[in-house]
Amino acid sequence: MFFNFRINRLFSGWGSFFSRRNKNIFVAVFLIIFLIVAAVFLLLQAKTEEDLPDSFLEANAAASQISRFITNSTNESVKKLEEINLEHKAGNYEKAFYMTIEEIKKNNQVREQALLLSNELQKMAASAKDIKSPKAQQLIIQAISSEIALVTHLLIYNEYWNLLLENLKNKFLGLSPEFSEVKTSELIEKINNEVVTINELNRKYHTLIEEFKRAI
Repeated sequence: MFFNFRINRLFSGWGSFFSRRNKNIFVAVFLIIFLIVAAVFLLLQAKTEEDLPDSFLEANAAASQISRFITNSTNESVKKLEEINLEHKAGNYEKAFYMTIEEIKKNNQVREQALLLSNELQKMAASAKDIKSPKAQQLIIQAISSEIALVTHLLIYNEYWNLLLENLKNKFLGLSPEFSEVKTSELIEKINNEVVTINELNRKYHTLIEEFKRAI
């Protein structure tokens, strides 16, 4: 209920920015927050640290920290969009423009962190060979593969989100006076499609982790 309220409140003031049929973009943003956070944390809860290789635990700790950064950055991006909207409504177009530029820079940082997260997941997969149980080893490799695929789709999502910000920037520059409504609709549809895929991969990941816990 709380998150539905946040989505509706955030959308309600955007006026000319997004048409009502494009409201799902905010649903997509909030979903992304939950799909990345805590995914790798579950690994540490599987068993005691003695049951897992040191290299595995180290990579997991690094992946957890990166996931936290991605989650916080995504959440902050939603808040900044609302602030940009308020500046736009107040007629502070120059400030809204520079805020949008800053969000594009931060979005690029999220992309860099997502690439680092993928690297740490690959390290975890490589160290899984040292897990004693063959069944547990196979399950954790499958789970990590799902998470790597999830990060791949997160990068695609990130790229679409960046294009949407560029579209908004062009509006403030006067290069896109109608905010490229057709282009915006296409981007939002692509974003939501990525969210569906990420959600499916996330469910698969958690299912495999539960099987891993029982096998180790």
